[in-house]
Amino acid sequence: VGYNFNEYCWKYILDLGRIDKVTIDVEHKNIPDKVKGVIYRLYSWFRHHYYNNLQIDHFHGTNKPNTLHAVLNVSYHHPNVMDIKVERPDQTVYYNHIYMPSLFPQFEPVSVAERMQDRIARKVFNFHIPMCFVTGKYIRTFDGVSFKAPLGETWHLAVSDTYWNHVYIYFKAVAEGKYTKAAKLYFDGSVIKFVPKGDHIEITVDGQQ
Repeated sequence: VGYNFNEYCWKYILDLGRIDKVTIDVEHKNIPDKVKGVIYRLYSWFRHHYYNNLQIDHFHGTNKPNTLHAVLNVSYHHPNVMDIKVERPDQTVYYNHIYMPSLFPQFEPVSVAERMQDRIARKVFNFHIPMCFVTGKYIRTFDGVSFKAPLGETWHLAVSDTYWNHVYIYFKAVAEGKYTKAAKLYFDGSVIKFVPKGDHIEITVDGQQ
């Protein structure tokens, strides 16, 4: 059994789970000279490229040798624009309103609600429909998390509309021929039941077939 989020609900969930801030702490020692050279050249290129966005505070830093503290804040309205703060032992460097071109068209912010492989599939093949799956032993939620929850003879709440409280879907285990589950849907005050009876499914609305 699968139930889909509509497009607007899924975009809202992605927006709630988006990553707007990343913090990086680095402590290093005994870095080979060749590695230091590569890092220095890359940093020099970045600093030169974004020189007009650069501000340096020579009075504040981490005050700890061999450490680096960086904070990236992503713009809410422009997800490929960010502010970067880099704290070195002796100074703090600010890069304001840095534009980071995306490797993919139609750049979107990263969200914890979407797995990376699903994000890539949606970008490349232009599809991704989050679904909730209910089996006899497992429940897989819309965000891809699986729970071991064997269904018993009592009703189990599987899906609910937590915003308007208009929709609830329940399941329970049954043993009717080829069928293993019964479903009950509450929708705007009505109760719709899907209950196996022998080799068919009986559908009732508020107790009437």
